Amino acid sequence: MKLANALPEFADELAQGLAAMGHKYLAEAVYSLDIVERCLCGEPGCVTFHTVPKTAAPAWPACKRVIAPAKGVMCVHYANRQIIWVEVLGRPEDRVKLDQIYKLPDPTGKST
Repeated sequence: MKLANALPEFADELAQGLAAMGHKYLAEAVYSLDIVERCLCGEPGCVTFHTVPKTAAPAWPACKRVIAPAKGVMCVHYANRQIIWVEVLGRPEDRVKLDQIYKLPDPTGKST
């Protein structure tokens, strides 16, 4: 699932924040990002996602704090000029939208 299709306003804010920090190459990449895996925490405002499987991600890629133009806190992790994962907190409305599109597994292991 493309981030820009699932959460277009969020993708715009992320791209704008990266561009404002001087990370033009990362900003341009935002619109082609796929949400491959999501954070499984229960935090209502968490929209954290990985663009590659967690098992393929470097342990601690570089992180650039992005202050979005509108709301939330984002930390973009990247390696070799590629966004690996994006930590996002404080966006409960986006969490609800993403939950409606992309069903998370039940943490108890039960089928939902």
